[in-house]
Amino acid sequence: MDLGPCSVSLLTVADVNDLLDRTDLDQSDPPYWAELWASSVGLAQHLCKDNALLGRRALEIGCGLGLSGIAAAKAGASVLLTDVNPDAVAFALRNARRNGCLNVEARRLSWLFPALEGTFDLILGADVIYDPDHFDPIARLIVNHLAPKGRAVFAEPRRDVACHFFDTMKEHGFTCIRFVEDVELSGHTHRIGIAEFERD
Repeated sequence: MDLGPCSVSLLTVADVNDLLDRTDLDQSDPPYWAELWASSVGLAQHLCKDNALLGRRALEIGCGLGLSGIAAAKAGASVLLTDVNPDAVAFALRNARRNGCLNVEARRLSWLFPALEGTFDLILGADVIYDPDHFDPIARLIVNHLAPKGRAVFAEPRRDVACHFFDTMKEHGFTCIRFVEDVELSGHTHRIGIAEFERD
């Protein structure tokens, strides 16, 4: 996959619909991770153009297939990929190794109950700000684990509900700069919103 300044070779699920039809899946937790989302591509494109990632420590929440975190790793960051789904974690780590990214680790993590230690220079999320019930837990994770001069960078398909997340981040003392990335995926052009948050 060509992301401009860098490229990523990505293993994907051969038939997402077949995976969705499996009866052994927890129906309360659909495998959203198995889909390559335009927001993930947009965030990866954005990160590939970032010259300030070398030597930085990054955390990706809801990593899915791992594309955005791998892009950050290719730009020089040490990355911890996380997802609540263990299959996503395994897929993401395999994709990282496929791309020669030895500066990447992966583990299971829920942003609702994050068992994390330390801080990160960069916290990433692609298409994770869709459920208002999750906005405050995600914001608290950022407050607790973003380094003092760090950035949280989130990509989303410009849903109206995202404005409420931006308000939540403002209430937690963050300013926001917004960008747009045009993404070509599956024969369609998607305009993806990129939000970069820093502490006031």
